[in-house]
Amino acid sequence: TLDSQSRGDGGWLDIVGFGRVANDPDSDVIRDYAVDGQGTATVKGSGSSWHSVNQLLVGDGGAGKLSVLDGGSASFSGRASVGVAVTSYDYTSDPSTGSLSSTAVGSKAGNGVVEVSGQGSSLRIDASPASLGLGNGDVVVGDSSTGTLSVDDEGSVDAAGVLMVGNQAQGTLTITGGGTLAV
Repeated sequence: TLDSQSRGDGGWLDIVGFGRVANDPDSDVIRDYAVDGQGTATVKGSGSSWHSVNQLLVGDGGAGKLSVLDGGSASFSGRASVGVAVTSYDYTSDPSTGSLSSTAVGSKAGNGVVEVSGQGSSLRIDASPASLGLGNGDVVVGDSSTGTLSVDDEGSVDAAGVLMVGNQAQGTLTITGGGTLAV
């Protein structure tokens, strides 16, 4: 488990200058998840990488940003969701039948930003193994909350699944400066 550190502005993870992180299916990248939280992860520089068999959630009920810059690389499995709303539920059990019911009692919007910028910078979303069941490599920008994906300055994003921009929310996709998106 990687624990985020506090700079006074939320959690962060920097992978810079040949740094490498790999995590397995049982790991949490930044634990102690909190609605309304802020998180930033940066993978910067040729030789810096973050490779995970888990899905990528950026701005999941809070503000989140992933930057892959200047030749850094990152890969995830299953699904990438950028900007996700979190709904809270109240659960009740019927004493006579034992059945459980839920009622939505609140929701918190997220705001996710992913930027892939610089020659050789890459983000890859693979399909997860069937045994994990995390998804087919889809990328959803604005997945029930505000999400932004920008690919520029010869950076690249490669997704095994489908691309959705604005899934019941505002999604923005920008590709400039020789950036590429392959789906």
